[in-house]
This record gives sequence, structure tokens and C-alpha cells, in this order.
Amino acid sequence: MVFGPASRLGVSLFEETPPLELIPGRSEEEVESVIRAVYRQILGNAYVMESERASIPESQFKRGELSVREFVRAVAKSELYRSRFLSLALAIDLSNLILSIFSVAPPMG
Repeated sequence: MVFGPASRLGVSLFEETPPLELIPGRSEEEVESVIRAVYRQILGNAYVMESERASIPESQFKRGELSVREFVRAVAKSELYRSRFLSLALAIDLSNLILSIFSVAPPMG
């Protein structure tokens, strides 16, 4: 059981979750699955109300106008992300928090 900052933010380990791949000719169910996975990866297990979702980037992603990378970037730049995590991160080491959320190895040294 994790008791550090991640547990307070609702971020759990994703090792038990298989990676998702979005291929051309995808079904609407597959797209929704990727959208849920993006929110979970970026926002952790925090509940996201319908009014808080990034509706414009979601629509663009569903129409194929955004790649998965671009959709992740849009969610990470959203007001929801800023309000839930960046305001809390001021009290925490911001760089380590962002690096851990985006699954990038922390800097050495």
C-alpha cells in the first residue's frame, strides 16, 4: 500500500493495467477506452465530472483530428489539471510530481 504523496492525489500504480493501442478503423468503444485511460493516467483515480472534462479536445480526438499524444497534451494543459494538481504541487517538488505522472524517469543527480 502506498502512503506517500501519490496516495493523497489518487494516483495508483498502473502496472496491472495493460497498455492500450489505438489503431486506424477504431471503434467508438476503443476510443472511449483510450479517453478514460488518458484521464486516469494524467489525473489519477480522481473522479472527473462531465462538466470538468476537456470536451473540445475529446471531440477532436474522436473525429481523428488529434493524435493520442495531442489529446494527452490538451488534458495536461487543461484548467482541470491546473486546478487539481498544479495548485497542490506548489507545496510539493513540482518537477518530480510532473515527471512521475507522465511516467518519465526522474532526473539524475
